[in-house]
Amino acid sequence: AHPRGRGRGPCDLRADAGTLSCAWLLHGTAELNPTESGRIRGMTKKRHKNFTFSLDKPDLIHCHDWQTGLIPVYLKTEFAANPFFWGIKTMMTIHNLRFQGVWDINTMKGLSGLPDYLFTPDKLEFKKDANMLKGGIVYSDFVTTVSNTYAQEIQTAYYGEGLDGLLSARNQSLFGIVNGVDYSLYDPSNDVKLYRNYSEYNHREGKAANKAELQKQLVFKFIFTAKIGLSRQCAL
Repeated sequence: AHPRGRGRGPCDLRADAGTLSCAWLLHGTAELNPTESGRIRGMTKKRHKNFTFSLDKPDLIHCHDWQTGLIPVYLKTEFAANPFFWGIKTMMTIHNLRFQGVWDINTMKGLSGLPDYLFTPDKLEFKKDANMLKGGIVYSDFVTTVSNTYAQEIQTAYYGEGLDGLLSARNQSLFGIVNGVDYSLYDPSNDVKLYRNYSEYNHREGKAANKAELQKQLVFKFIFTAKIGLSRQCAL
């Protein structure tokens, strides 16, 4: 569920999707050399600039984990004067609070171009460093995590990883959403968006027919082999 307006719906952002993101920090740690940091900074600014023109205005930008934590910060500060971004809501989803994207403040200032006033304890500053996830939590409109239980746990000192006070302060905007499929909406036996409906009794024939139709629509060669999609998330 998200606010509906004149836009086209939610814009799902991930660090490795090649879209508006903070992927530049995935190239290394705080020890970036000047040439590398300059190249990455330019790439980041270009992505932000292109976002205005390459996408229809979304109602909601869904940010996942620390890699996208600066997006709500940019929207509420650096981009606030641009009418294109007015009214866009942001949602910060936390999968594992332990990973927060913490760098020293000088490095973060240089890479992000954010002004000094944002690196204070009530914003991005965290134990004298800069914390990207904290910035996302502070500036996002909504904060979600993987379950109601985890949403409660991260408001405690034991599970809060130093952000329990902030998360407790935002508890009215903090929600737990359990991973999984809503079978009342995604039931292949009656889903009107499927080319052919199927159940547990004829799923082989039904899936084969849907696959063939998808290949036809996407001008894929008709090769009846497995199509595999991967979603990776690794926490050590």
